[in-house]
Amino acid sequence: MRTETYELYGSSISIPRPENYKDCITLIKSDWYRRSGKVESFLMIALKSLRPFGFSLQFWLRLCQHKGWLYPFCRFMHLRACRKTQVLLSPSTRIGYGFYIGHCSCLIISERTIIGNNVNLSQFLNIGSNHRKTVIIGDNVYIGPQVCTVDEVKIGSNATIGAGAIVIKDVPENATVAGVPAKILNYNNPGRYVNRRWPLIVLLFLCTVFGGKASAQDTYKRLTNLPAVYIDIYDGSEIDSRLNYRSCRWVYVSEDGVESYDSVLIRRRGNAGPDYYKKPYKVKFPKKVQLLGPKGATAKKWALQSNGRDKLLFRNSLAGRVSRLCKMPFTPGSLFVDFFLNGNYQGNYEITDVVDIRKRRVDIEEMDTAITDPLTDISGGYLLEIDGYDDDWATYIKSPIFNNHIRIHSPEPEVINAQQIDYIYNHITRFEETLDKGEWPDPERRWKNYVDSATIMGWYLTNEICANTDIFWQIYFYKNRGDDKFYFGPIWDFDLSFNGDSRYGDEGDVTNLLFQENQFRSRYFYRWFDKLKVDDLWKEAQFHAFEKLYIEDKLDSVMLAYVDSISSYLRPSVDENYQLFGNISERTHYEIVLYDNYDRYVDDLREFIVQHNAYLYRRFKAILNNEEIGIIPVERSVPLPHDYRVVYDKKRGQLLFKGLDATDVGHLTASLCDLRGHVVMNINQSIQINVQSLPQGVYILKWSLYKNNRSLKFIVD
Repeated sequence: MRTETYELYGSSISIPRPENYKDCITLIKSDWYRRSGKVESFLMIALKSLRPFGFSLQFWLRLCQHKGWLYPFCRFMHLRACRKTQVLLSPSTRIGYGFYIGHCSCLIISERTIIGNNVNLSQFLNIGSNHRKTVIIGDNVYIGPQVCTVDEVKIGSNATIGAGAIVIKDVPENATVAGVPAKILNYNNPGRYVNRRWPLIVLLFLCTVFGGKASAQDTYKRLTNLPAVYIDIYDGSEIDSRLNYRSCRWVYVSEDGVESYDSVLIRRRGNAGPDYYKKPYKVKFPKKVQLLGPKGATAKKWALQSNGRDKLLFRNSLAGRVSRLCKMPFTPGSLFVDFFLNGNYQGNYEITDVVDIRKRRVDIEEMDTAITDPLTDISGGYLLEIDGYDDDWATYIKSPIFNNHIRIHSPEPEVINAQQIDYIYNHITRFEETLDKGEWPDPERRWKNYVDSATIMGWYLTNEICANTDIFWQIYFYKNRGDDKFYFGPIWDFDLSFNGDSRYGDEGDVTNLLFQENQFRSRYFYRWFDKLKVDDLWKEAQFHAFEKLYIEDKLDSVMLAYVDSISSYLRPSVDENYQLFGNISERTHYEIVLYDNYDRYVDDLREFIVQHNAYLYRRFKAILNNEEIGIIPVERSVPLPHDYRVVYDKKRGQLLFKGLDATDVGHLTASLCDLRGHVVMNINQSIQINVQSLPQGVYILKWSLYKNNRSLKFIVD
């Protein structure tokens, strides 16, 4: 079917233009679905439309939109229905899919009006314009009874217009307006009265070709052992905005069957560019849903994580397992799925909680409405974030002493007032004054009066165990009503953790590194943490907390068991993901090592976990006892493509390339560098490198084989 596209508030709406009666029948089915919630055969719809003149008008209107051999009869029936219902609606009016008229009576609609998809009109409307100008109505718009539009106005998608309103100005997207003249009331729950939306492209095709009612089980299937999520947008368009939601239908397919949700909103999220190969999304349901099982949150807002920067695809999930071991009050849950957008497979994705205030998430008092009574207790709750980014629409404050960049997530920008901003600003000021003076022996001045020690320790150890290079870049914390303490968490965004970020450490390797001693991406929070870590109570608490995890709770065993379990469970979906993108051995972000086999990434992670946890135990113990420790040699062999290995033989003082034949050696070039990047030795076409003559220290072997660049750290002692 041919479509016409119209620009509206930076987005586009696509209006179908039928070219034959088959197209007209498709539009009739979409309108009938809006009315009945059923996809039925054309014959059944035709029989049912004989009785209610409301739908009879739409039935003949759609058939009149194609001027074929039936046009004279269809036009006669359309005019007859118009007289019966007292409606003036021309077949030349541009109308999208899923057109719905409630209580069809007494409507006047200009023939130059453009009506988007899934639009609800009520009785006693006058939609017109002077001087033959055009009124444009976006998608998923509800217009109540007795509404009148004046002149050329634009009504944005997902808008709601209350009964009796006179619209003389443009209505923004997602806005609710009412009154004479119409004024904006809020932007809450956009499109909430538009139900049973028509987005089913695949189902629409089946019904058009075969007729009858299609089975969801036949249309939506699982690709692998994982559940599948299908998101269908009615016009098949891309999701290209981080600000504007698009309407869609969400279909969830599991071994228990098929669940579907209409009137779902989706937009892009995160800081990945628009051209990034795998985009994350934010999803908003019209009603609260429980996507992560009976123990998970019941909420409207959820995230679809792409994990596109993580070759393993489960670093965030593994970090969540560590967070739970560290007894964090809330850790975002996750559910891996195979994701389809408009019928096209998009790869392996992860459904997760978003960070907001509600039960089984950040469970504190929420100030979700504007406060006007000066006697109201405004001491909580506040959901805050030390944020390395800036969003124009968010509320930020700068702390007075350490100049921290703090975002206020809740109360939200449209709710928070100056009194609440002043309160949380002053409370942070008192906390920073305590840190700045550092009078630890005075019980009235200790940082524990302002910070919950359990959550900040759990948050910190999770970041150190996971080797999260964003540890000081993005930190959530919150304050409850009637409680002076800040609570830290939940953790978020660990896709560069577990030695997955080449920007830091020794050539990216952070196996033997403590983040509290290295200011990676320390734009803000490190200024607080630098004061906390010198307290003797902190040094003692961090060692004993980690010692319990490492020895009593068997940290290595728990993490390795989870890695084995999740990698095995995800493997069929992982294979489909990399078959789609073909980039398992290509650099897509800041990867340290590149392999041509998924198992090698898993093996590399397992080795890192064991060695990094051992280093943390030694380092925390040394800090407690005011000792220094030397660098722990990293003797990890690195399996690479072509089934060869690089091994450091410490006894003979040699680096050996094992498993290369003569042809391979001809394509091998290598160099030895110190930690500052200075080349100390060049090696060409040799599988044996003698390093006995080098001074003691840490070195990096860099080599290229068949244009594959690799590196390995080793110790000469």
